[in-house]
Amino acid sequence: MSIGTIETIMSRISAASQDSQIAVFMTTDCFKDRKLDAKFAGTVKTMQKIVNNDPMLVGCFDCSMDSYKVKEKLKAAVRGES
Repeated sequence: MSIGTIETIMSRISAASQDSQIAVFMTTDCFKDRKLDAKFAGTVKTMQKIVNNDPMLVGCFDCSMDSYKVKEKLKAAVRGES
């Protein structure tokens, strides 16, 4: 997928099923530009990052999750609180 704002990533998450979650990672400049990196969680590379507890991983999300809580977690990540 791509780097985007919280709103853009929330839109992607709202369309993601439990079987095809979106993994969200902090970017190296996320505190400055307030953007995150959203990827399909089911790809080999992304699954390796998840299994290896990549320190930039914010979490894996889908449309069944509480959107308010997801958005708050993303906001916390760009503030450096995750």
